[in-house]
Amino acid sequence: MNRRKDFVKIKHLISKYNISKLYHFTDYENLESIVKNGGLFSYGDCIQRGIRIAKAGGSELSHELDEREHLQYYVRASFCKRHPMMYAAMQDGRISRPIILEIDTDVLLIEGCIYSNKNAVRADATKGVSFEAFSSIHFETVRQNSQFDVSEDEQEFFQAEVLVPRFIPLHYILNISKCYKLESLTTNHVSSVPYTAQITENNPTSILFVVNQSYPTSEKIDFGGKSMSKIEAVCHIISDVISKTFSANKDNDNVNGGMFFDVIGYGDYAYPLGDKRGFQPLREIVTSSEGHLWLKPQSGGDANLFTALRMATKRIEDWIAEHPYSYPPTVIHITEYCYHGVDDGVMVQLANELKFLSTSDGNTLFFNIIITAKDEEKAVCFPSNKYDIEASYYGEMYYLFSSRLPFSYNERLSLYLSEDSSCKQLQGLAFKVPFTKLEDIILSIIPPLSR
Repeated sequence: MNRRKDFVKIKHLISKYNISKLYHFTDYENLESIVKNGGLFSYGDCIQRGIRIAKAGGSELSHELDEREHLQYYVRASFCKRHPMMYAAMQDGRISRPIILEIDTDVLLIEGCIYSNKNAVRADATKGVSFEAFSSIHFETVRQNSQFDVSEDEQEFFQAEVLVPRFIPLHYILNISKCYKLESLTTNHVSSVPYTAQITENNPTSILFVVNQSYPTSEKIDFGGKSMSKIEAVCHIISDVISKTFSANKDNDNVNGGMFFDVIGYGDYAYPLGDKRGFQPLREIVTSSEGHLWLKPQSGGDANLFTALRMATKRIEDWIAEHPYSYPPTVIHITEYCYHGVDDGVMVQLANELKFLSTSDGNTLFFNIIITAKDEEKAVCFPSNKYDIEASYYGEMYYLFSSRLPFSYNERLSLYLSEDSSCKQLQGLAFKVPFTKLEDIILSIIPPLSR
């Protein structure tokens, strides 16, 4: 590959904005092919060479648009790690175990690279092979952590990209050894089968509850023969779940020390509902609460779920950084109401950002439990498709937010499944769950404690 003659100017600009790598998202299942074939080929070249793509990140429409713009023989690389199209590919099921490949910035110096200040198929994108095209990229924007960290009028520039002609050789992929080892090698920490990591004191897992505490949760209900607010009932149930989880495994110190809990509440904004220090060991929570209610229920504000998802994403991201080989975190969102604050597209992507976070054992599992005070309502638990939910706009949205569950969960959730769905892949959604059934649902979600 030839280096462009004005490479010094490009190197100066990326140094000025402290750009140290580019990114390309794919699926874990594609790693073996990438290594075997010596790097990343364009979609057009894969077709020509007969290279099978196990899980293609691009949709049929994106391939058609590439052909229209004569871009099918280019490999895309972005400046942003959290690319919105990655979450779209996850949502559509084109990729299931996403991985981000880190690309050496030296590919920017390759003769024939196309630089685009937006998605290259956009009609209003400024793109070309010149330094002027490269300098049209909004570098302050692409350096942000997420598209939600930039102003609305800058979000389209967050997807600026570099199109490398034909092929990115393996030696340009900086983290390929680490990624391929995590997927293909059997070590003390890593299994080739996801969601099978042992839960131990040295390699714990985490459970994060996200609880709606907006103003309607102050409504009184009869729960267990007592009058209390809805949020008080939810907090009692969570505390009982934690106590029962501990009691069921009190003779297994490794398990008790191998599970951490945390709770986030939200109304107008998100805040810690349990211990302000964050995730705490199961054993410590139970022994320190001494039978008293562990959580402090409160009600107020609108149901701005997006604030809680952003806090949850940060909490889970920090957890995974400390426990990269653990059984993946489990996030359980409990609400009775619709959400407010941002539009549906933003909510879907925020949920996908949370589900994207992964340990070597798999992606974070995000469950949504929609409760109801009406015992006569028929609950829909862990459907295999969105049409299982009766006409409910918000039910369908929560379905989209929820994780597609590994098949290992089917047996544990069999009590809630019909015969024709027991062999299908389930969604982590329980819809219209009465308060009286909430505890059992949560207990069935928590990962197996004896592995």
